[in-house]
Amino acid sequence: MNPFSNRQPIFLYAMIFALCVSTVFSQPQKLVEKASSITLLSSNRDDIHRLYGTPAILNDSPQEIFEFGHTTLYVHYSLGTCAETKHPNGWDVQRETVISMFFDFTKPIEVGALDLTTKKGFVKFRIRDSVDAWSFENDELGIRYVLKTNGKIESVSIYPKKSEDSRHCDAVLRKVLSTLESNRFQASRSSISASDEKFVPPCLIRLSNNQNF
Repeated sequence: MNPFSNRQPIFLYAMIFALCVSTVFSQPQKLVEKASSITLLSSNRDDIHRLYGTPAILNDSPQEIFEFGHTTLYVHYSLGTCAETKHPNGWDVQRETVISMFFDFTKPIEVGALDLTTKKGFVKFRIRDSVDAWSFENDELGIRYVLKTNGKIESVSIYPKKSEDSRHCDAVLRKVLSTLESNRFQASRSSISASDEKFVPPCLIRLSNNQNF
């Protein structure tokens, strides 16, 4: 009889437990990595559902929430183009288009090999309403990490890159207003010029009537 046969279930349970622990700790990173398949201002609600499944509450709200253990994902969608919404804080994309993603970790995760303090392009900010967290932001990439003072990531935000600023409704509406003002000014100048060409001062009219040509 094998003296170690009774220990096999224990080893088996230990292996299963280790696998579960590994899955729990690797899940947040994998969820964030999946986001690389989403193109902000282009991908839509269906693309999110294919990637992350069904949200906690299924409706047509501009925000959806997905629960994954200790990770909560918030996805925000467009309400329509700037012309449709006339809202300066929106984006000039079709309704249901993904405009931002936010991962919130109830159990902050390890930074791992990613050293944000030395990554080029990331700017460090103190978060005003928090005494133990810093924000590392890169507008060129459109990503923001919130780190606790213990070096663990509390949340990850993904938003449109700086190169997409021209598609923000504030910029779009300003451009439309500028064009309208320019057109109005040009039309006003044309009207004045046309009137000036037809205008003959009265003194010249009297002078011409008294002259024999």
